Amino acid sequence: MNRKTLYERFSEIGPKVGAEIGVAYGKNSINMLEALPDLKLYLIDPWDSGQNVKDTAHENLLPYRDRATILDMSSELAAPIVPDQLDFVYIDGDHSYDAVMLDIILWGRKVRPGGFLAGHDYVRTRKHGVYRAVNDYANYHNIEIKVFEGNWYWVVT
Repeated sequence: MNRKTLYERFSEIGPKVGAEIGVAYGKNSINMLEALPDLKLYLIDPWDSGQNVKDTAHENLLPYRDRATILDMSSELAAPIVPDQLDFVYIDGDHSYDAVMLDIILWGRKVRPGGFLAGHDYVRTRKHGVYRAVNDYANYHNIEIKVFEGNWYWVVT
């Protein structure tokens, strides 16, 4: 199962509003918007990777501007702006342990009961913070993690 298949699984819950933390060039955002045609998506990224990446993302996402709200800021600053009761949040931002843990804490509480909290680079980056942060959070809260092809997700209950 790849990310596109994950979004098809998201479609089972009929998502209307979601968020992606870490947008880069916007390719994954486009996959979500195409797989979920009724979706309104909040896209959060401070684009620390440079102006060229940011400009490319904005250009790539232009056809979806009626359904995509781009927030050029950190995840921490964006969390109070984005409404609660999201159908899903997909985390693929800063991969350090502290940043991943903060994203899970901030954004997990914004997901409605029965929605999805998901992310990327869980398996590929075991030496980085993603694997440890996801496991620590899930173990502490007794949450089952579902993993496939470097993605992880759980249902928020």
